[in-house]
This record gives sequence, C-alpha cells and structure tokens, in this order.
Amino acid sequence: MDARSRARDLVATSEMSLDEIWLSYFSVGGNAGPFELEAFIYGLDELGQIDLMLLERALTAALPPDVAV
Repeated sequence: MDARSRARDLVATSEMSLDEIWLSYFSVGGNAGPFELEAFIYGLDELGQIDLMLLERALTAALPPDVAV
C-alpha cells in the first residue's frame, strides 16, 4: 500500500488524525505544510520524492508494531 492510501486509511479509521500524521512527518524532516500534506493525502497535490519517502518513514514509525504496513 502506498503512503497516500495508508494515510487516507488511517484518517478514515480514526487511527491517526491529519494533525498527527503531519506532526510525525514534520518531525522526520518533511517540508510540506499541513495543508499541502492534506491535499496530497486526498489526491489534490503531489509530494516530491524525498517528502514522499519521509511520509512513508513517518507512517511506519508512528504506527504500533502490530499494525501491518
């Protein structure tokens, strides 16, 4: 599952809020602001390759170990 789908699923199931996803992403060095990240998650914008990798890293680090990624 790609980062966009995983983030959208986390928000839809209330496992993480958009703010929590953005904070995790920002804490690992992400450059996009909260609105840009939300636009990416809902398919309205794209992230650069580095920011996409940072989002994937943040999602993996933020999830409990028993959640499949």
